[in-house]
Amino acid sequence: MLVALLWGVGHLPGHWWVAALLILLWAGSLGIYLYWRQRDFVRFTPTIFPQLQPQRLDPADKIPLF
Repeated sequence: MLVALLWGVGHLPGHWWVAALLILLWAGSLGIYLYWRQRDFVRFTPTIFPQLQPQRLDPADKIPLF
């Protein structure tokens, strides 16, 4: 925004054209940032939890972790 202000006041060549372009780019990037920030979450759909029957694990299927 500071660069756009300097360009708009006339300290840099291009004046209001470049300042307007910089402000539009800044507003666009801010809009994209806000759009993606709102959608940065996980949605879960409620379902019925399946009923599992507990079963013993065969000792031959066990894997040592050390």
